[in-house]
Amino acid sequence: KKNIRRIYNTGFWLNLQSSDYTSQIHAKINNLQIDSQIDNCIFPVVFAPVPPPKTIAQTERKPFVELSIVERLNKYSSVKQYKYYKMLIQEFHIKLDIGFINALIKMTEKYELSEEERLTMFNEDLTYASKPLQSQMITLSLQEQKNYYDMLHFSPLKIHVTFSLSGDELENIPPIINIILQSIGVTITSVQDVVLKLAFFERQYVLLNQRQLMMEAQHHYVSQLIKQLYVLVLGLDVLGNPFGLVSGFKQGVEDLFYEPFQGAIQGPEEFAEGLVLGVKSLFGHTVGGAAGAVGRITGAMGNLLN
Repeated sequence: KKNIRRIYNTGFWLNLQSSDYTSQIHAKINNLQIDSQIDNCIFPVVFAPVPPPKTIAQTERKPFVELSIVERLNKYSSVKQYKYYKMLIQEFHIKLDIGFINALIKMTEKYELSEEERLTMFNEDLTYASKPLQSQMITLSLQEQKNYYDMLHFSPLKIHVTFSLSGDELENIPPIINIILQSIGVTITSVQDVVLKLAFFERQYVLLNQRQLMMEAQHHYVSQLIKQLYVLVLGLDVLGNPFGLVSGFKQGVEDLFYEPFQGAIQGPEEFAEGLVLGVKSLFGHTVGGAAGAVGRITGAMGNLLN
């Protein structure tokens, strides 16, 4: 007879607290996974968190997404003040093949509107145009209302990207992907486990409205993603993924980046007690990364010679 131990983790956890002076939100998404529904797909799992190192997993289980907000309530002011606003996202991977991309493009392709749909959209426009100008100005003013952030922090993003053009739908490559491949001089290739590291976004003691916050955060991450396009080029399987060799000597010294599993987030209770947690840097293990990259390059050259 053997005992079976069952470990259960809730998918979503939410804690709300409120008083006359503060409002507190603490939310966790423990796991999130997106599967491909295409038959004979190369990658059955498209999106999923990357398991943390064994030393971390054994001591503490980190939720995939964690959000903690502490808002100070002031009935004499219309400006919202956030004493603490932090979101932490763990390391995750994205695996795409040409069949999945084609399916997404077909799903979002434009189609001709029927006469009934045109009439419905026209009536919606008339309804919006008939609204009083005052109500529209109130909505606009609410969007432009600024909030004060004592501490605003969005964690760095560490993304593992794997991409393959193999499959039966290779002839149906979308034009945008075909242009990108031609621009870098590659016709048929794949990307294997290339790591993109985007630094964290942080603001302290600032006044921002919702539109400004979204634009600044979007510009922060998109600009870094564009700068790291060289990572995808160096990660092409045609070269045996030499980016592994480059990142092996660079990992851990990037400015404004820390490993997501080392990030610490304060719950409302911890924040109220004044605890200060978090680590911002680590030293990478270069020996293993370099050895693995050299092996991949050697294997790729052997395949070309054969």
